[in-house]
Order: sequence, then C-alpha cells, then structure tokens
Amino acid sequence: MDPQVGKNEHYFEGNRILLITRKQIFCGDGLNRGVAVLVTDTTSGCPSLPLNFIEPGTAVMQNLPSIVCGRVLDPKPGEVILDMCAAPGNKTTHLAALMNNMGIIIALDRSASRILKLQELCKELSVTNVLSFVCNSVKSVNMQMKIPLDGQCDPQYFETGPPFSPCCFDRILLDAPCSGLGQRPKLDHINMKHIASLPPLQKKLFETAVKLLKAGGILVYSTCTVVVEENEGIVRWALDRFPCLELVPAEPRLSYFADSEDLFNNTLSASEWKCVLKFVPSVSESFEENACERDTIGFFIARFKKLM
Repeated sequence: MDPQVGKNEHYFEGNRILLITRKQIFCGDGLNRGVAVLVTDTTSGCPSLPLNFIEPGTAVMQNLPSIVCGRVLDPKPGEVILDMCAAPGNKTTHLAALMNNMGIIIALDRSASRILKLQELCKELSVTNVLSFVCNSVKSVNMQMKIPLDGQCDPQYFETGPPFSPCCFDRILLDAPCSGLGQRPKLDHINMKHIASLPPLQKKLFETAVKLLKAGGILVYSTCTVVVEENEGIVRWALDRFPCLELVPAEPRLSYFADSEDLFNNTLSASEWKCVLKFVPSVSESFEENACERDTIGFFIARFKKLM
C-alpha cells in the first residue's frame, strides 16, 4: 500500500515469490546477499535479464539516467577528462567509449578496492585511455602548481597522478557521493544525520572541480538521489558562489522533461529549472506517455560552463 494515498487504495505491481523469510531479512546479522524475492509477473511486462545476458567484455548495463549523464558531459576524442568519483567505473568506461579511447580520462576514487574494480572493468572492456588513482578528490588540486603558458599539459604530466594544477581539465564529471534515495527501496541503514552530512562534502568536491576546470570547460554534477538539498540546492549554491559558472542546458533532454516543473520548492528559477534534468517517479495521469523514460531510478543532472 502506498502511504501517500488513501488507506483503501491499492496498486497491483506484479506477482512475486518470497525466497527467504521476513525474519531472515530483518533479524539476521545484516550480511544477507542474493535474491530475496523472485519476480514472476510484472505490470510492465519487461522480462528479468539473467546474469549471463551480456557476454563479458562487450557491454555494461546501466540505468537510463547514468547513460544520459555521459552524453550530457559529451567528451570529445583527444580531450583531458576528470572523473572525480569514478569507481566502480561504469560511467568512466562509457566516457572512454564516447571518446573512442582517444585522449585521457583521469579516474579518482578514495577507495582502493573500488579502484581495483574500475581497473578490472577497463581491462575487460579494452579501455586504454583511463589513468586511475586512489585519491580523495577534495585534495586533488594544488593551487601552488603552475600550469603551462599555453594552457596545455603534456600527457606525461597526468601519469604521476594527483594533485593537479588548476585549470588543466577540459571536462569534469562529478557524480557525487549522495544519499542514494533515488535507488530506494533498499534494506541498508540510512539516517538523517548521514544525509545532512552530504551537502557539505558535495560542496567541497564541487569547489575543487571548479578550480581544476579550464576556462570554457564543462562541469557535470550528478547524483542518484531526489533530495533537494543535494540537487537543486547545490546548483543554487554554486551559481551564487561562483560568478565564473554558467548553468547551461543538460542535453539530450528527453521528451518527458518538456513540461517538468520544480514541484518541490522554488530553489531554481523557471529558466534554471529548464536547464537541469531530474528523473522522478510520475504521479500524473499521463504516466503512460514516455513511460520508458519515466520508469528509472531517481537521478539529477546539471551542466555548467566555466566562463573564465
């Protein structure tokens, strides 16, 4: 039952077979893994894909918003790209494919084990233009380092890893650590204290990204949450704090965004709202229109251009 609707209203979503008991799910040691519920029928009619559906080394499965995220960054062959929170590497390898393995992608993550997974994925997919490093991206810039007079860094410059000099990246993807509430339901623990701690971290990462981005460069900020403070709130803060940034349309803009409105608050102006992409479940009667675009995880994408 949906708690947002009347007590006597129900929606049929499909048929499922419970494979483990509620006691096993909620009263165990918290380390259960695997399938808890087997879906046998769905209202969408979409089949479940087996684990061996894709041959290793040929492709990576991603949610639609994650694919759109790489397209919004729009990396070009030969450019120098920074992926600030890159592991496990799904978006990183997508960027490499868009660049035809030409240019450089610097992939950073603070977790050594997750960087190892990224490196394994790059090897599996024959990605050759990614240099990955274990690094807290907040510390990935050194403001005392000098950039070349022509603004171009030799490829060997990046091989030593972070910290980097300011203004040395053509495009930056900041797929920020977030509350992940767009991926609900999940059984892992989360609380308000943790959620409240995220915007300050997101702002620190964003500020570092602005320092590392070249004039004329593109910065894409994204999350897999629907929390306003982590999405629209970060955009508002960024535009107020950095006069050098311009919010530009995140494209491709899927058709279902054409009539979207900021239903949550007035954090962004009407023109600013039309620049961002926010994937949220639809509650309108026209849900059947563009249903495949709406049936995604919650996600947010904003695209900025550095003017100077």
